[in-house]
Amino acid sequence: MKRSWVIGLLALVLAFGGWAATPKEHFEAGNAHLAKGQPAEALAAYGQIPPEASSAALEFNCGLAHAQIGQLGHALARLRRAERLAPRDPEIRRALVQVRARISGPVVPPDPLGRTLGRLTLNEWAVAAGLAWWAWFALLLVARLGPAARESVRGYTVSFGAMATVLLLTALLAWRTRLREPAVIATQANAAVRISPLEEAKVAFTANDGAEFRLTEERDGWFRVEEPASGRAGWLSTRSAAQVPVR
Repeated sequence: MKRSWVIGLLALVLAFGGWAATPKEHFEAGNAHLAKGQPAEALAAYGQIPPEASSAALEFNCGLAHAQIGQLGHALARLRRAERLAPRDPEIRRALVQVRARISGPVVPPDPLGRTLGRLTLNEWAVAAGLAWWAWFALLLVARLGPAARESVRGYTVSFGAMATVLLLTALLAWRTRLREPAVIATQANAAVRISPLEEAKVAFTANDGAEFRLTEERDGWFRVEEPASGRAGWLSTRSAAQVPVR
């Protein structure tokens, strides 16, 4: 009798587990709410999607939903995450311009060099450099087959060696430029930037919803941030900010 009860309970659990919505279903439900002008409901549906299933489309739609509610900092953070995943998408770039135009106070204009290098993701730069280096190594191996082979690939070897070097340096420059871009965004009005990472610490200055900062340190629920334009620095609670990944 006890064994039958356990088997029945297990079957019931498995049945309910089978009814659980998939990330795709949550995404489609969120899209339906967004199309109906229900951004809060859309965000609730999108929030059921696990982080590992994130995508440019999900981040973009979440950004639109936050913008409709008026949560500009959250909207900017989600759109910038979408841009990291799909840097050549014109809709994402257009939405970023529109959200930044609604933010009061100084905003950080995209760096021309960063915008140029940002046409590819860091992974794409790394893959391009890696392929060029492997091609160069392959040509070096071919050249070791004999004088005739070495002469036939001489020009290709020089060209691919130069291209591999340039791509590697460009990938490193893209990484360095990305590290200097603002990576923390205030997500509430009058967010307190304090002189130390303590709630009791004196407020150094306040930030508008959507203000962008460079990240210099992270410690136990706090970001040490720097204002790009003025150089002012302080500690911003992670509860009042969102972080944009470097990738």
